[in-house]
Amino acid sequence: ILGTLVRRSSYLGAASGLTSYFDVEAMAEQAFADSQVKAVLLEVDSSGGEAGGVFDLAQRLRSLAQTTNKPLWAIADESALSAAYAIACAAERLWLTRTAEVGSIGVVAVHVDESVADAKAGLAYRFLHAGQYKVDGHPHAPLPPAVAADIQTDIDGLHTQFIDLVAGFRRISPDAVRGTEARVYRGEAAIAAGLADQIGTTREAMAALHRQLATT
Repeated sequence: ILGTLVRRSSYLGAASGLTSYFDVEAMAEQAFADSQVKAVLLEVDSSGGEAGGVFDLAQRLRSLAQTTNKPLWAIADESALSAAYAIACAAERLWLTRTAEVGSIGVVAVHVDESVADAKAGLAYRFLHAGQYKVDGHPHAPLPPAVAADIQTDIDGLHTQFIDLVAGFRRISPDAVRGTEARVYRGEAAIAAGLADQIGTTREAMAALHRQLATT
């Protein structure tokens, strides 16, 4: 699970460093359905991506592991941040390399006010529309306070969903997750915060997973 995460992508997107949630789900379904596959290890190196679809993917990964009774592990090598962390924490055991980063349990939206640049370019925009909220958040005017409040409410709702997902998967309190304030944690600090379980390389994680399979 590498690069920027998006809900949908094409082969050109994949070549440009995008990973889609649909592709991750398809690979996972194939792996868990394969009788020769005894366990799945997610290798994650991503700073995150789109909110849309990521919580459903994380739940799907956990469900596949539970229904097939196959271990699902993950390793952050070298990062599992934001949406990538939502995916990684679906694993029953989360490793990270010595310098890896995890966390950033937050949500962000950006509004770019282009009105000053428009004026300098001699451009003036007038939107003719039906529906009061149809053009909310457009970039050719400052963001009105009421629109900003609506966007913030949406962000807060997504943040709560993210917190509840992590708290449920990692078995820590929602207050503890919220208390991270979207901080990024590296190495031992991630383990101390309850966001990861063990430090090691991908090879070491794979060897440990093999040993667990040998004893079950």
